[in-house]
Amino acid sequence: MALYRYRYRDGSVAARAVSAIFGLIAFILVLHIAFVMLEANTGNPLVHLVKQMADFLAYLFKDIFTLDDYKLQALLNYGLAAIVYLIIGGIIGGAIDRRGTP
Repeated sequence: MALYRYRYRDGSVAARAVSAIFGLIAFILVLHIAFVMLEANTGNPLVHLVKQMADFLAYLFKDIFTLDDYKLQALLNYGLAAIVYLIIGGIIGGAIDRRGTP
């Protein structure tokens, strides 16, 4: 009984790993949004790296909304991508967790 409660309460390692990976992807996208909103120096290597990763991760979402305001466009496109990644990660993680629970 204790093993059942432990596994049910904490979830499986695989489910947590999947959730962590998708959470990290969403974090990168949100960090890029913050850099755009705060007008971070694009010559900085960290800002440039985050932009490249965000562009790759949000490839399908980059031009969903085309607006004159670049900040609002980045917020909508990359924000939508982050939300979708979190939802997909939650669904996959939940499915793995339910499958592993006796």
